[in-house]
Amino acid sequence: MEQDRGNGFEVRLGDIVFAVSAAMDFMSPELVDHHLRVARIARTIARQLNLPLPQQEDVLLAAALHDAGAFSLRERLDLQRFEVREAQEHAENGYRLLKAFPRFARAAELVRFHHVPWEHGRGEVFQGHPVPLGSHLLHLADRVSVLPVAWSRTRGLGREELRAVKDGAGSRFVPEFVEALADAAARPGFPREIGAHGDGDLREDPSLGAAALSESDFRGLARLFWQLVDYRSRFTATHTSGVAAVAAFLAPLAGITGAAGRKVAMAAGLHDLGKLAVPSETLDKEQPLSREEHAALRDHPLHGWRILGRVRGLEQINTWASYHHERLDGSGYPFHVPGEMIPRESRIVAVADVFTAVTEERPYRRGMSPREAVGVLRDMAGGGALDIDVVEAMVANREEAAAVRRFAQEGASTRYQGFLEHAPAAQREHGVA
Repeated sequence: MEQDRGNGFEVRLGDIVFAVSAAMDFMSPELVDHHLRVARIARTIARQLNLPLPQQEDVLLAAALHDAGAFSLRERLDLQRFEVREAQEHAENGYRLLKAFPRFARAAELVRFHHVPWEHGRGEVFQGHPVPLGSHLLHLADRVSVLPVAWSRTRGLGREELRAVKDGAGSRFVPEFVEALADAAARPGFPREIGAHGDGDLREDPSLGAAALSESDFRGLARLFWQLVDYRSRFTATHTSGVAAVAAFLAPLAGITGAAGRKVAMAAGLHDLGKLAVPSETLDKEQPLSREEHAALRDHPLHGWRILGRVRGLEQINTWASYHHERLDGSGYPFHVPGEMIPRESRIVAVADVFTAVTEERPYRRGMSPREAVGVLRDMAGGGALDIDVVEAMVANREEAAAVRRFAQEGASTRYQGFLEHAPAAQREHGVA
């Protein structure tokens, strides 16, 4: 039995935040690097204003995740336009998701109002709520990022772009922030600062600190990120909660306990993170998927591998999570890993994923009973796809596993329904906030 050998958990906030930030822009070539570019522009303005480091941290975190509440590709592309009412819907969603993680509470406030124009000071309040100045800074950075500029290490803001921004000073943007941007843009190093390749400079930003997250904080952050995935489709709004709970239940039955067992549950919680790169239009589609849509969906473990691969300290969890569709007979995807190379922890996540998927209720079919579900698992194990020892542990404990899954998903459903109740009416009609 694999016992707890100490925590050994070393994950930094910047690594995981900017990995997820970049992933949200994988949906379309038109969105690539949007969050990273907004983060760099916002950081540049904050530094030019000489804001204290805690405020710079709030601005950077808010910029990295400012479109977290926009779940569909259509909505993300529409945000290239300036429409306060429509834009405010996703900003409110992002605020309600992000504020649940304590370290993001202040950044969430900035996200909430980042599409509110300044309107010569009237933008200090929006619908009765005070608007932080950081929201207006983020608003400026976001709008500048979508200007028709070929951002690169040698091309920054030209005269026409700067003129367009300055024309909005007072009406759309805080004049002091526009002036700070113009001063920064006049520096020779500005294009390199904004058009830098990769995200290393952002992950290592001094405002985020160098200390590793505690295991407890990481679990809270992982839960937030799996909600960003699950809430994108009404069909799977509670799926990850079920998989994580079942994997945590199965791990000690398969001989994995202590810190290792907790990591299996974390891997299960992050197993579908790659779906951030799949438009919600595909996840929610009730008609048969096109060949392109099906290929994009099957690639989600590959996207997950790339996302988590950018996070130092998650090497094991990345493997365990990203292999959840691999099969011992080599028939899985997307890596086609031979069975002897699939870790036991990945095998547990795979069984938990299948069990949860077939037993949970979906709008278009009823969930299987535990007896029916283990029949499916045994057939897959008999065919060489799933680990027979893990499956037999499930068979022997199927009723308890089903109760664990049901309890976890009932709690997740309550949270999701609460999220929907506060969503704009147009989104509630579609069942997705």
